[in-house]
Amino acid sequence: MLLTKDFLLNAVPYAKFYVNGVELARDTEWNFHNVGNDASVAFDSRSVVQKSVFFALKGQTLDGHDFIPQALNAGACVLVISKDLKSCSGKVTQQLIDSLRNRLVIFVPDTYAALVDMAKAWRATFDFPVVGITGSLGKTSTKEILRSILEQTEIPFYISAKNQNTFIGLCANILNVESSCKAAAFEVGISEQIGRAHV
Repeated sequence: MLLTKDFLLNAVPYAKFYVNGVELARDTEWNFHNVGNDASVAFDSRSVVQKSVFFALKGQTLDGHDFIPQALNAGACVLVISKDLKSCSGKVTQQLIDSLRNRLVIFVPDTYAALVDMAKAWRATFDFPVVGITGSLGKTSTKEILRSILEQTEIPFYISAKNQNTFIGLCANILNVESSCKAAAFEVGISEQIGRAHV
């Protein structure tokens, strides 16, 4: 995903964007860490790498907001949150907030909805072949065969990671496609939710 003002405003027009505690005006130039560059996406703090966008998703038992310190320490450059940082548990201290230093904070009503909306908006920018691999058997094997074939070419491509074929995994994988990509393939699990989503 390319971190640009235009993309973000198009993808999540309802969001509020902050840098160093100040809301970014929509009619001014934006400047934040890694702006204009590709960024990877993570919703698990253990998979955050340098220059990741961390979506603080709330699950049935865990809340990603509680893992913001780990995400920042691992190198997250953007946070997508739905709670005020000071209200989060997980040792979000004032010192940690101060350490955000030019990192973008995207405040949304629902981080899950923002993940879906951003994935849809990024997918809409693809002007190259995209393959969805689905079915009840052999999805991962087929995907790896395709990866092996594409590795023999000079085409920049993206193949979805591991067996992340849930709806959340699909959205994250779409957002992990870099702007230089010329082909992509995604492993897609069969579910009513994915069928309705049209990502």
